[in-house]
Amino acid sequence: MEQSRQSLERRIIKTEAYGFNDWAIMKKEKPEHIIGFGGVFVSEFNGKVTNTLGYRFEPDAWGKGYATELSKRAIRYGFDEIGLQEIVGVVRDNHLASRRVLEKAGLRFLEKIEDVENLSASLMFSISHDEWLASKDK
Repeated sequence: MEQSRQSLERRIIKTEAYGFNDWAIMKKEKPEHIIGFGGVFVSEFNGKVTNTLGYRFEPDAWGKGYATELSKRAIRYGFDEIGLQEIVGVVRDNHLASRRVLEKAGLRFLEKIEDVENLSASLMFSISHDEWLASKDK
């Protein structure tokens, strides 16, 4: 309970500071049931503050295209509505499905990062506002 309270407090502080945060996700036909969380939020990797695309879904929602749909909508929100210049996504090297989602959303591999002690490196992907605009023209 305490961990949940602290997590919620951090989210509120970041939302107030930056004006945006990720969203609760539910199916249209069952909006009372949250199937995950995701969107664009501010985080830090290797000492650099980033606008990060992220998502977590319950296992029953995996493999149904929700992460790709969310990612594309969150990127559009970040660039069109918030005015961000860059969005990054970070995944563990062995999370092939999540890597594919980032690639389908238009992000390109940028670098390996050491973000969690005692775990293997993560892969950082990125898309700039200009890259996103160019991809819309295709």
